Amino acid sequence: DEQLPEAVKELGLSGPDAEAEASEAWRVAVDTGLVEVSDPEEDGEEYGSAAPGEDLAQLTSGSPQDALGLWLG
Repeated sequence: DEQLPEAVKELGLSGPDAEAEASEAWRVAVDTGLVEVSDPEEDGEEYGSAAPGEDLAQLTSGSPQDALGLWLG
């Protein structure tokens, strides 16, 4: 939650629902496999990390049906 303001800015969102929209976008990206998340390591890192997920290529280079398939899951 503490990173939401930065995400809002990065996504170019504004308005009273901007943080909720950024949060929803993040959940959709993780749930559909567009982003893979790892927990913080035991070496004291405060945050985990995020990397492109396996399904991201389908969205960026696939057909509209591929994108719809990801959305419908």
